[in-house]
Amino acid sequence: NMYKRQQLDIHLTHVSAKCLHLYLRGNETRHTRVTLDFIHKRMLINRNQSDEGHSHGERSCPLLLEGKTLQLRVFSDSSSIEIFTDGGRTCMSSTIYPIHSSQDIWMKTEGGTVEIARLQLWNMQKK
Repeated sequence: NMYKRQQLDIHLTHVSAKCLHLYLRGNETRHTRVTLDFIHKRMLINRNQSDEGHSHGERSCPLLLEGKTLQLRVFSDSSSIEIFTDGGRTCMSSTIYPIHSSQDIWMKTEGGTVEIARLQLWNMQKK
């Protein structure tokens, strides 16, 4: 199976950015974008570039923030993405159907910075 199951843990501190964009299961043309909007306190999943047209649209939910830190846990596999913040205070999941094999993950901030205190990535295998 070319699609790995992945777990990504990120602990952000000293958040001064307006937004953090996290790009998952991606390459230059296809990816799923998760946006943490620190100003409007929303978490968004944008699937418009996730695959060849099976997944589309953007969903959002409240982002419950306390202070200037945030812990993210992201699970992804060949057909889904699940995102949890601060031990489950906020959670979202979405289906995706990528046909590409890229596993790239990258982040960008908008309007400021965040400090990454910890970043861990695991590739999980079936038992």
